[in-house]
Amino acid sequence: MKFFKRAFFWLLLLHACQAERPLELADHPETSTPVLATQSTDISLSPVFIPVPQSTFAPVLPTTTPVSPTTMPFLQPTATALTPRAPRPTPDPESWGNWVQWDCVDSDSYDPCQRPIFDIDMLSRNEGWIVGGGGAIFYWDGNEWREQDSPTTATLQIVKALNPQNVWAAGYRSVEDDMYGVFIHWDGNAWENFPISETFTWITDISFVDENNGWAVVEERVGDYVETYLMHWDGVTWTKNTQAKRIKTVYMISANEGWAAGGGILHRWDGQSWEIVDESILGEEAANFGQSAHMVFTSQNDGWLVGDRGTTIRWDGSQWNSYGQLPISNVRDTALLEQQSWLLGFGNDMIYLLHEDGENWSFIDTPSPEPRGRFEGLAVLSEDDIWVVGHNSTYKYPYIWHWDGSVWVPFHVAPSILPINAFALTDENEAWSVGDGGYMSHWDGQQWNEYSGPTTNDLHDVDFISPDNGWAVGKHATMLHWDGKNWSLIKESNDSIYKTLELQDIAIISSTEVWAAGGVNTESGLGPLLIHLQWDGQTWQELEPHTPYYRCYFTAIAMLSANEGWAVGGGEGAGTIYWDGATWQIVSNPSKDDHGVWLRSVIALSSDAVWARGPSAGMIYWDGAKWIEDGAMLTPNPLPPMPTSEEWLKGKWNIAGYFWNGEAWISIRNSTTHRIINADVTPSGKIMALTDVGIWLRLEE
Repeated sequence: MKFFKRAFFWLLLLHACQAERPLELADHPETSTPVLATQSTDISLSPVFIPVPQSTFAPVLPTTTPVSPTTMPFLQPTATALTPRAPRPTPDPESWGNWVQWDCVDSDSYDPCQRPIFDIDMLSRNEGWIVGGGGAIFYWDGNEWREQDSPTTATLQIVKALNPQNVWAAGYRSVEDDMYGVFIHWDGNAWENFPISETFTWITDISFVDENNGWAVVEERVGDYVETYLMHWDGVTWTKNTQAKRIKTVYMISANEGWAAGGGILHRWDGQSWEIVDESILGEEAANFGQSAHMVFTSQNDGWLVGDRGTTIRWDGSQWNSYGQLPISNVRDTALLEQQSWLLGFGNDMIYLLHEDGENWSFIDTPSPEPRGRFEGLAVLSEDDIWVVGHNSTYKYPYIWHWDGSVWVPFHVAPSILPINAFALTDENEAWSVGDGGYMSHWDGQQWNEYSGPTTNDLHDVDFISPDNGWAVGKHATMLHWDGKNWSLIKESNDSIYKTLELQDIAIISSTEVWAAGGVNTESGLGPLLIHLQWDGQTWQELEPHTPYYRCYFTAIAMLSANEGWAVGGGEGAGTIYWDGATWQIVSNPSKDDHGVWLRSVIALSSDAVWARGPSAGMIYWDGAKWIEDGAMLTPNPLPPMPTSEEWLKGKWNIAGYFWNGEAWISIRNSTTHRIINADVTPSGKIMALTDVGIWLRLEE
């Protein structure tokens, strides 16, 4: 049973239940603030170096070369593929239903279990690392990015590569409302967790002098407060150093020279201790860099600090001098190439990559992620070898772009979200999906191919009773029929007296009989919509459905046979109704709230095994005589089995995010970052789910 309904429909009913879209990031001022980006999706850009005058820093828009989009955006080709991995589920927050492992089906164009990307570090043209959400670690071998086994599912936001046998990554993991800092280390053979205190909540920055000398900025939970300070690496252990507090970033130039900044305070390392910089080298104007900062130094006598709102100061070897304000209000990463500095960040609703050649700052054209997308990490090996990485605004889809000296090449870009509302399998390797605007597409076992259907009305559900007999329903009471060769428009109504006229769900009884359920919204209120069609050998005839319920709206329907079925919904008139072969009858149920009775999905496996569920009602169970509350833990006796290959198309097996496997309900939610449309079962018994980017998930065997 389709369980994700269009947002407009639920808002209309004032009983909205938005689909959960968990973020991988906890709310944190450094990571959770959305930043607007340009809307171009160009993949071929020429670099433009635009001088930035020291006196004024008005943003200059980069010049771009538009590229026509592909006809199927979710099959957009990329230069190389990331190795997909199985997601790692987290415990089910509800008291019922079993969490199961879902496996992302391989894709030739991108990682189906996509996670956000936060940082990149390159040792050479042939070696580098990327880290991201869900413990993601990718390794560059000179030809392609391949995922490495990770010892953690934490959000990794920093990676520092010292040599091929010594790489550090850090970040945090969230457990309920708490955060815990994470350190992991690569020794040339494997990544392993490096033990740190359970009181650490986050590692925000790392800077190394060499393998035996490094510093990290950590946050630690102390009572009801969080303190920020430094830890020092001596080649064996990390040791707490609290001389510098309230800092956000650290930058080591040598063993005897380093800087730490944050909270509007600048500290300096002299080889023995961290000391707050006084007014003799940091005047009042230069000290106004704000709470956060990023630094980059070309030498002991030349460096930059960019703080809040782009406030920029420069170190000349003896003092810090105010430089002005760059258009970057939020610096995400810095890079150093010989005597040149690079900054990556955001400002004025734009993504900026800035380059400083020793005298002047210049803008450099970058590829533009989707609106509100962001780049997080930067690596510069040469002027013709630059990497930028990041993700979209909801921390779901990663971006990896490479500048080769002539064009930006997309190594990993986000697929487009599809307007899919429902899908149904018609064979082991064949399926149809439908969605908004009359969207229809066909899966042939290899790829999705868009189908030009006979309507532009939104389609809400699709179902089949055989590969050559299927139905789709939607807005304006639209009903489409599939005969094995073509989709045909059987029925629709554009009567202007209705504000809305929607069919939400369909139930196919046989090749000659079908039911559809929905509702209408008129000036006087809600009304029911039940349609009953029969094939007379020549045409589909509409029969009188006998529904005398005025103020109700049906959202789902399930038919066991021509003489038995259920429809559920809400309103003043009915929450559940029962078909006895002649008339529809109201059957009272315990699912009531302040707005009346509302249920959004129903599944009927047998006469005494019917479940229904609503936004606030939970699951109720029909035992053959009455509806029972808290029906999620109840199972019929005997248990309805999973369908055989001969009868698998005749029933629906999922309800509101759960699938009946013949013994119990299992969750079809997962730890990927995609919205799941719904789930279905193949003739061989494999349970498949589809996401809003056309990615298949299957239940792990």
